[in-house]
Amino acid sequence: MTRTDPRVVRSRAAVLAAATQLLATDGVAGTTIEAVAARSGVAKTTIYRHWPDQRALVRDAFGVALPMPAAPDTGTLAGDLLALATGLARALADSPADADAVLDALAGPLFHRRYVTGGPLDEGAIRRAADLACHSCCQDRHRSA
Repeated sequence: MTRTDPRVVRSRAAVLAAATQLLATDGVAGTTIEAVAARSGVAKTTIYRHWPDQRALVRDAFGVALPMPAAPDTGTLAGDLLALATGLARALADSPADADAVLDALAGPLFHRRYVTGGPLDEGAIRRAADLACHSCCQDRHRSA
C-alpha cells in the first residue's frame, strides 16, 4: 500500500480550492496557473508537477466544484434528466453564480448540439459548453455589479 505524502495532499487541496474560487469569480480565462499559484501560495512548479497545463487544472477544479453525479435510472429519459438537473441545481446552490443562469447557459448548447444539429456530445463539446456557461455567468455578474 502506497502512502501519499501529506504535503502533496495539502498542496493539491490548496491548489484545487484556489482554482475553484477563481473559476467562480474570474471564469476559465482568469483561472491561470499564475493566478492559482498566487491565490494558493503553492509554487507554479509544484502545480505543474500535478497538472500539465491550465486545461487539466480547470477540469479537476470543475470536478471538485461540481462532481459528476452517478447516472440516475428512473426508468424514463424525462425522469433521468430531471434527476440530473436537480442534482446539478443543488450543487450550484452554494455557488456565487445564479444557478438558473448557469443551468440555462450549460444545457442550451448541449441540447442544441444533440437534438438540433445531431452533433456528438464529445469531450470538446462538453468543455466548450462549460466554458461558455462559466464565461456567460461571470459576465452577467460583472454587468450587474
